[in-house]
Amino acid sequence: MNATDTTAARTAAIGAAIDRIRGLEAEKGVTRQMLEGVHAELLNLAAQEHLFPTAVFPPPAPGQKGANRYLLHLDDGTDPDRCELRLREEVIVEPGRGICFMPEDIHSIHTTGDRPTRHLHMYGLALERLDDRKAYDAETGTVTAYNRNFMKPSADAKA
Repeated sequence: MNATDTTAARTAAIGAAIDRIRGLEAEKGVTRQMLEGVHAELLNLAAQEHLFPTAVFPPPAPGQKGANRYLLHLDDGTDPDRCELRLREEVIVEPGRGICFMPEDIHSIHTTGDRPTRHLHMYGLALERLDDRKAYDAETGTVTAYNRNFMKPSADAKA
């Protein structure tokens, strides 16, 4: 399959997955049950490794770590400027295994090892439009606006 065919196949596969995900959301609303369907769709998409060739999706630069571990934390939300977090669960994300979050779930992503990884994320909106995301500092207990302080706009794809 040449690069143009791969791009077309990837675009079609992603579009079909998004259509099915939107159908799930319309049918079930944003629920944990619906997220299981999203989870299955993303695992299916990620399993199609030929759609995500290294030439198009290169690994991190030498010295950078790949992402594969998510730490889950919870806070009672009583004070929007402070948090008290405790580790509830640690999940290793690897090929064939993903994780889903509800809007109120708090998580942290950490990379380990030297092996580069690629992973898919699906949000209700583009990251740049998720303007109410928060960053939690478990050591100091402070809460800051995440997107405003940490996110850069997505780069436009080059033709």
